[in-house]
Amino acid sequence: MTEQVNATLLPGSTHVAKKAYISAIRGAAAQYLEVPFSMVSASLEESEPPLVIRISSPISSRMLDRTSGSLVDSLGGVQQQLRSFLTTLLGCEVGAIDLSVKSIHEKLPPRRTDNAPKKTGRRVI
Repeated sequence: MTEQVNATLLPGSTHVAKKAYISAIRGAAAQYLEVPFSMVSASLEESEPPLVIRISSPISSRMLDRTSGSLVDSLGGVQQQLRSFLTTLLGCEVGAIDLSVKSIHEKLPPRRTDNAPKKTGRRVI
């Protein structure tokens, strides 16, 4: 069992690199927009909180299927959820999130390569 230690009692400080913040922002945005991490780009204004975040990403085609209202309203909801999540994750207030949608991402089934074993219907023991 691990002993819990109150971090406020320990001397020192913790510094988080801007690159780490951006990676966390990209990961969260990818999760909420349902796209691969590699398709999301983000930037962070170097200022005191509240943080200003810019995200550029495609959105998942599945988001379009689930949208009952307008796409703009749906993305506004995603921005609010993302702002709340990032405020908790990063430990500082997140102000504006500027979200630019680049395209629609459709996840395609994996391609079959020539090297893939072919299903013959016979069971191999």
